[in-house]
Amino acid sequence: MQPPENFETAAQAMSETLTRSLEANASGWVAIRLSDGRSDGRYYPDHAQAQAAQAEPCAYVHLPDAPTPAPSAGLPVPIPVEVDECADYLRFSAELVGTGRTPIVHSRSGGLIGLPEAPYGSIYRKEERGRKTWQSLVRDMEMRCCVSQPGDGRMASTDGSTVYVSVREPWPPCEITYTWISEGADYRIGDPDIECRYPVIIGDDECIGWVFRWHGAWYANPAGSEEEQRVGDGSTGKDAAVYYLITEYTCGRITPTALTGGACDPAAFIGPVPLLHRRMPATPGNIETALRVMATAKEFRWRMVGPNGYAGSDNHGYWLCELCGWKGFRYWSHMRGRNGEPPSPQRHPGCLPKDQVRALVPAYQKKPTD
Repeated sequence: MQPPENFETAAQAMSETLTRSLEANASGWVAIRLSDGRSDGRYYPDHAQAQAAQAEPCAYVHLPDAPTPAPSAGLPVPIPVEVDECADYLRFSAELVGTGRTPIVHSRSGGLIGLPEAPYGSIYRKEERGRKTWQSLVRDMEMRCCVSQPGDGRMASTDGSTVYVSVREPWPPCEITYTWISEGADYRIGDPDIECRYPVIIGDDECIGWVFRWHGAWYANPAGSEEEQRVGDGSTGKDAAVYYLITEYTCGRITPTALTGGACDPAAFIGPVPLLHRRMPATPGNIETALRVMATAKEFRWRMVGPNGYAGSDNHGYWLCELCGWKGFRYWSHMRGRNGEPPSPQRHPGCLPKDQVRALVPAYQKKPTD
């Protein structure tokens, strides 16, 4: 039997059916026929059994196990009971026939009905698929805001663990999924070490690996391994790298190690800094560029410190300002001059005033700059 185009009559029957179930303190899964909004009068232990017992398309509603206030009590009810809520639920269910998913709809009280249960502050993997595919890690509040956003023809549903949001307008449409990863307190990202690698920390300062950026891409280095896995690019790459480590840890493929120290002290590294970073191949072009960079840095009173050498203009290096003793991460592309001009005398936050910098660095006398 085909579901009706107008669900008003079926929604009224569905509202009456579920209200009676709540008043009877029933629990389990109820199958509501899309054709007329009635049920078969049975309560099933799970969604699969409820679906297997039906001969025509149905909407499936999970009644809470604990006693729930009746709608007449005026308190929020975690299932659709208002007629407009039931109409949305039936309409979305008709589109989801055969998918094994149930709808997520707005309640009269302003909340959401049908979201899978997860602790507050949980972390979800967000994947957006349209003209491009984007992945990131988000907190549950962002997921709820996405599901609740009005307009643009969006429809939300769930299979019990993953939340699906279909955005129909504006064209082209896109599909967004939120997959539960862990509770919000399960991990944090620590301060970067001297290689600008961010540790991913769980529990009491146990590290499951590091994430870092290299030539625009983001990599993950699991704890106890020398493998550096490229897992993302651009603005979403860091989240994707963190998600990779969390997934590997959840699957038992990473053994956490104690987080030692924090940011490394460059004074612990004795001897000259290598010319090239360990990830930079020793090609003639890279060697020539690195020699030129080191010569220019010396001329303008910068010195690279730590265990690694030149890493390219768009990767962080760990530099010492020889004018004031400051140490920190800098991109060479931000330190060098432009169009034949010397570098800006505004070197880093907290450095000497620009006139003192010009006076102390003879190279600025060749061609002054602002």
